[in-house]
Amino acid sequence: MTRALAAGLLLVGACTQAPDPGSEPPDASPPGDACLVSSASLSGLDPITMSAEESIVDGKTVYRFTADLDQAPARDVFLIQLRDGHGVFAASPPAPGTFPLTGAETALDTCGACVNVIADLRPMIGPSKIYMAASGTMTLRSLIGGTDGTLEGVTLRELDLQTLQPAVGGCTIDLPTTRFVTSVPP
Repeated sequence: MTRALAAGLLLVGACTQAPDPGSEPPDASPPGDACLVSSASLSGLDPITMSAEESIVDGKTVYRFTADLDQAPARDVFLIQLRDGHGVFAASPPAPGTFPLTGAETALDTCGACVNVIADLRPMIGPSKIYMAASGTMTLRSLIGGTDGTLEGVTLRELDLQTLQPAVGGCTIDLPTTRFVTSVPP
């Protein structure tokens, strides 16, 4: 995993897996909800106002947009990263356009237009689950001077925390069509 993506994960649908009997997640999800974040918990976020950060990593620009989905001590975070030199931005820096969230965009180490939900992120411990876009489309209408974009038809799948590859039998989240904006330009 690249340093930019690792830093982004640390900074910052319907559940399709059967609940694990007797387990209770550390956040406010209903007891037995092994997926921790559901499609229902993401509805009503349209538009979602995100904080923005721009950084340079290995000489490449990374735009990082985050929004807390809850205020629990083990918080859920919505994360979008636009990474120069990766995926749809391999040949040119991040810019407005419409980008399919397929192929390189569905893996943490290769995505240029990265869409994640980080579940139960705890200080000094890390997340309980990481979800990565497996399909859908990102439309970016503006980037400089304030970001405005839309995610459509996005399904996020759970990643194995050890390998950062899709988790066998893992959960999925269907994200409703969602507009994202930043109140502060990157």
